[in-house]
Amino acid sequence: MSDAYGCLSRLYQPLSKVVFGRDLMEANQAFISENPGKKVHLIGGGDGSAYPIFGERLQGVYWEKSLAMMQLARENLKSSALEFRHGEFAPSESEEMEVVILPFVLDTLRDEEIRELLRKIKRAIAPRGKLIVSDFYPAETFGQRILEKVMLWFFRWIAQHPRKDIPFLPLFLEKEGFQLVEKRTWRKGWIFSAFYRLHRGEER
Repeated sequence: MSDAYGCLSRLYQPLSKVVFGRDLMEANQAFISENPGKKVHLIGGGDGSAYPIFGERLQGVYWEKSLAMMQLARENLKSSALEFRHGEFAPSESEEMEVVILPFVLDTLRDEEIRELLRKIKRAIAPRGKLIVSDFYPAETFGQRILEKVMLWFFRWIAQHPRKDIPFLPLFLEKEGFQLVEKRTWRKGWIFSAFYRLHRGEER
C-alpha cells in the first residue's frame, strides 16, 4: 500500500497551525466529548494530535491508511483505549458502530469514493449511531478561494490528492440518507463540524 501522506506526517500539523491556527483542531474535537463510554470508529485520523485530550475515554478503532501517520498516532494516543488498524476502512459484519468520525477525509476522495465510504458506514452504523464529519465547504470569499486553490495544488503535488475542487458534502450525505442534527462552523462558515444520523426510513 502506497503511503502518499507519509512525507507530510511530521509537517502536516505545523503547516496546519500556520495557516489555520487551532481551527482545524477544534473542528476535529467537536462533538466527540458528547459520547462518553461509546466506542468510536475514527477513520483517517492522521497523526492523532487532535485527540490526546480525551485520554482513555477515547475507545474503539482508529483507521489510518498512512503507515507513517499511524505510527505518530500510536505515540500521540498512547493513553487512549484505541485499537489501531492500518489500511482501508473495512468493518466486519459483526461490528455495529455507535459513533463514526470522519476528520477532513471526504474532501480527499473522488465522488464515487465518497459515496462508497458513506455506504459502508451506512451498512455498519447502529440504528441510533452518530456520524461526525469535520471538513471544508467550497470557498466563498476571494481570500478563501485563493487559499483553497493553493491547498489543492499542494496536496495534488505532494500527496497525489485526486481532487481539483472541494465537494459540497451535505449533498453526498443527504443522498445516502444521513440527516443533519447539529453543526458548528469556523472561518466564516468555510470550516465545519457536524453530526448526522440516518433518516428513520433509511436505518438498516
